[in-house]
Amino acid sequence: MPTITRQVDLHYIGGGSDKVYHVALVIEDDGFYSTAFAYGRRYSTLSQGYKERRVSALTAERAFTKTISEKRGK
Repeated sequence: MPTITRQVDLHYIGGGSDKVYHVALVIEDDGFYSTAFAYGRRYSTLSQGYKERRVSALTAERAFTKTISEKRGK
């Protein structure tokens, strides 16, 4: 079972909008890393996916950091 090593939860409320964005750095069972995300309206079903899948720790960490920076800039 994959293990979440770091997770950041962001939210935006404004202009009639109430959205959340979750990003997580995950260690897969086989030792590779992934950068997973989920986003959407608060209290509804979130869309999910991966920024990076089954990559090195450095690559996953870069994607994790870049995603957080991009979302905080909005």
